[in-house]
Amino acid sequence: MGIDQNSDIILRGFCDASTKANAAVVYLKSKEEIYLVSAKTRVAPIKQLTIPRLEICGALLLAELISVIQKALRIKPAECFLWIDSTIILSWLMTPPPP
Repeated sequence: MGIDQNSDIILRGFCDASTKANAAVVYLKSKEEIYLVSAKTRVAPIKQLTIPRLEICGALLLAELISVIQKALRIKPAECFLWIDSTIILSWLMTPPPP
């Protein structure tokens, strides 16, 4: 990738889950170009899990993927946006941990 280290780099990640699998994808946006950096999927466990549980597994997969990409590319993005389509998971992530 011909990334200009002086330009603002933005990472954008998306994740989703179903009863069969979960997936995450990360794009990198520099000043003039957008790159598909990485995508990862995992098959859902044989044991039946609820959709919210599978969605949180997808969110974890995305967080791990972002971390690996930042270390591998040795970049510090100006911004990092992560999207998930589950409002249940968003509320779980926004809830502060118990004291």
